[in-house]
Amino acid sequence: MLDKNLDNTKYKMNREYNNLLKTMKSEAKKIFNHKVVFDYDTYLYLMDYLKQAKEAINKVSKSEGLYKELQQEIKYYKALLAVNDGKDAQINYLTNKVNKLENDYSSFKNFIIQFLQALKDIFRNILLFGKDKEKDIVITQIKDCYNNNLYNDSDITYITKDTSKEKEMIQYLEEKDYDIF
Repeated sequence: MLDKNLDNTKYKMNREYNNLLKTMKSEAKKIFNHKVVFDYDTYLYLMDYLKQAKEAINKVSKSEGLYKELQQEIKYYKALLAVNDGKDAQINYLTNKVNKLENDYSSFKNFIIQFLQALKDIFRNILLFGKDKEKDIVITQIKDCYNNNLYNDSDITYITKDTSKEKEMIQYLEEKDYDIF
């Protein structure tokens, strides 16, 4: 729109300039003491042309300022796009890393759950067939697992059922339940 407005102004100024030149050539001019005398209509026409020229100059200077400002904004925008492209690449990289870590965490968690399930049977066998010292070590381990929420009440009941440590663990669970209230 600015270009069209400037083109229209340029066309209008050229037309007015040519008309002014024709008018000045056709009019009889008188020169007095190094002064050119025009008739009143030519004078008005000349003043109107000068006014339009001043407006055109203002438009051009404004448009040059706008052009420079626009060029600067384009540079900033391109720099911003470059930064954003870099950040997008970093975001994609980090998103992939997070997804991989989540998968690794999920796999590790599943491994730990399976390991704890296998330990239940091992602990049970030690409580059924082990020596008293081994049984005490296992009971300490079971209590630690319970306190860290790795085993629940039903897990403890399964491990200690029909063993010499069953009553001790039932009492321990009851004390823990009582401590909650």
